[in-house]
Amino acid sequence: IAVHADDIAVLQYTGGTTGVSKGAVLTHRNLSVNAQGAMAWLHMGDFADDVILAALPLFHVFGMTDCMNFPVFAACTMVLLPNPRDIPAIVQAVTKHRVTLFIGVPAMFAAINNYPGIDKIDISCVKSCFSASAPLPVDVLQKFEALTGARIVEGFGLTETSPVALINPMRTVRKVGSVGIPFIETDSKIVDLDTGTRDLPPGEDGELIIKGPQVMREYWNKPEETALVLRDGWLFTGDIARMDEDGYFYI
Repeated sequence: IAVHADDIAVLQYTGGTTGVSKGAVLTHRNLSVNAQGAMAWLHMGDFADDVILAALPLFHVFGMTDCMNFPVFAACTMVLLPNPRDIPAIVQAVTKHRVTLFIGVPAMFAAINNYPGIDKIDISCVKSCFSASAPLPVDVLQKFEALTGARIVEGFGLTETSPVALINPMRTVRKVGSVGIPFIETDSKIVDLDTGTRDLPPGEDGELIIKGPQVMREYWNKPEETALVLRDGWLFTGDIARMDEDGYFYI
C-alpha cells in the first residue's frame, strides 16, 4: 500500500481548548517535519554516539515525537524506561548508559535535583536537555545545569502541533521563563482576544496562534470544532501569551 506524506499517521487524542476529548489528525508530514526540525535545532551533527532518555509516555505527543520519532529518525540510542516517576531508575539509567540528551518535564528535573546523594553521582554525561509541558522554575534549571554542565531549553507545543511549535535556541540566546521563538518553518503571533483578527504589538497579552507544517489537519469527525481552531491556515491555541521585542514568547 502506498503511503503519502499527507496521509493520516495517528489520531492523537487531546482535550484541546474545550476539554472534551477529540482526535487530532496528525499526518506523516506533521510528525516527520517535527522530528527533522528537532535534529536541526539541536545542531549536534552526527547523532550516532548520542543516547536519549526515553522515559516519557510514548502515547503522549511529547513522548511520541521527542522520545521515539526523533531518536529513530536520528539513529541514536534510546534508553526506554516505563515509569517517569521512578527517579532511582532514571538516575541509574543516566549513569549506566551515559545519557547525553535528557528530555523531560519540570517535575523530573526537580526530582533528580532532590535525589539523595545526587551531588556525589556523576551525571555530567548529560549535554543537552529539553523541558516542556509546564513552566520550569529558575532554581530547578540552575541546579540541574550545575549538576550536569548541560543546557536546558524550554519549549511549547500542543497535540495539535505534533507537538513542538516554540522553543528556545540551543546554542544562542536563551531566555529563562520564555518558551522561546518559533520552531523551524513555523510562524507565531499574538492576536486580540475579542476577534482574533488584530495583531498585537510586543508586550501585550493576547491569544497565541501558530502556522506551520506541523499543525494538524483537523479534529477527527468534528468539523465544527475544527473550524473554531483552524482559521485561514492559523491554529488558534486558546493560550494567553505575549511576545517581547526580540520575538521570544511567554505563556
